[in-house]
Amino acid sequence: MRIPNNRSAAMQNHRCCATGCKRFTSIQYLMCSFHWNMVPACLQTEIWANCHRGKRLNSHPTDQYLHVVNLAIEAVENAEERYRNQHVKDLFTSNA
Repeated sequence: MRIPNNRSAAMQNHRCCATGCKRFTSIQYLMCSFHWNMVPACLQTEIWANCHRGKRLNSHPTDQYLHVVNLAIEAVENAEERYRNQHVKDLFTSNA
């Protein structure tokens, strides 16, 4: 996704909330599609259920919304860690 080059575009986009991700996504989404697909479906449902109550342009997010967002971020971190661990394990066992 390309980086916004003007103020109005910047207000409509933000960086993916996954730790370390540099991709930009529309303000209506929490994460880029790559990372969003790592979030368990039950958490995706919770985020969407709390999104409209929890995150409005000119208001503060609710505690519940922040809680499920943090759970989603942790879920992505865990998924990426499992992938790295499996990849390292495969490096050592592929020639055995």
